Amino acid sequence: MSEIPKPFSAEDSLATYGILMEGVVDNPGLFRTTGAGVMKGDALVHVAPPPSLSPSQVQDFLSWVKCSEYHLLIKSVVFHYESEYVRPHRAVVLPK
Repeated sequence: MSEIPKPFSAEDSLATYGILMEGVVDNPGLFRTTGAGVMKGDALVHVAPPPSLSPSQVQDFLSWVKCSEYHLLIKSVVFHYESEYVRPHRAVVLPK
């Protein structure tokens, strides 16, 4: 019997991302190990926190989602924002 997924664990979040991004990025089920940022043209507009912080930051916001009494839609928006801010996964580089 397969293990029951734990939707609020960083490990299962990585596994889900790995399934979603299979064939799109190399090693998609792993936290990033290098710096990450967001460019707008030639300008750097966001530098993500160091990769060493990703596991704890992901677990922190997943714990918040699990325990929060806010509406699911609000929790989904916060989850997405935090994911984009932390950028815990390996990057997908899009062609220009």
